[in-house]
Amino acid sequence: MRGSGDSLLLVCRNCHCLWRARGEKLAKIKFSAAAPAHKDDIMVPFWRISAKISPINLSSHADLARRANLPLAIPREWEKKPVHFWSPGFKVRPNIFLRLLGQMTSAQLEPGLSQTIEDNVYQPVNLPASEAIQTIRITMAALLKPRKETLEILPGTDVVPQSVSLVFLPFKSTHHDIIQPDLGIAINKNALALSGNL
Repeated sequence: MRGSGDSLLLVCRNCHCLWRARGEKLAKIKFSAAAPAHKDDIMVPFWRISAKISPINLSSHADLARRANLPLAIPREWEKKPVHFWSPGFKVRPNIFLRLLGQMTSAQLEPGLSQTIEDNVYQPVNLPASEAIQTIRITMAALLKPRKETLEILPGTDVVPQSVSLVFLPFKSTHHDIIQPDLGIAINKNALALSGNL
């Protein structure tokens, strides 16, 4: 099993599992992963969260697109597609963290997923699910319009998590950045390398 000193989870390529230490025992952790295109891709962890939110109505992808005023025609199937909030499963500088919250949640990515551990490098998971859940209000404050009205409503908004899953997405490695090919989202390698110190 492999894992850096700051990682909450250990990766086992023999049994294709993730493990977390609980006292003196190890507990298996559920996860999903999109298949990397290349052996040099970096597998980057994100928490994908569904939540019941009131009084703000965000029960579907279409609701999010309307409230965020996304510049696109909303497909009819989005009305029945549940919305997920995405949060990095790793620590990174606040400006990058906030950008990723908005970009990943706006995209509502739905890659094909499996429970396979590849031979690729896995970015350590050092941000727990409990902290990821707390980012939902931050994401809403950043995305929803009009912003002034959203900020007035948020303090009284109930956010009840329904499901939380860990998803690894492949990022292509370039000289200075890693880039998620489906979304074009880039993360600076130096910022990622320093994440364990935050």
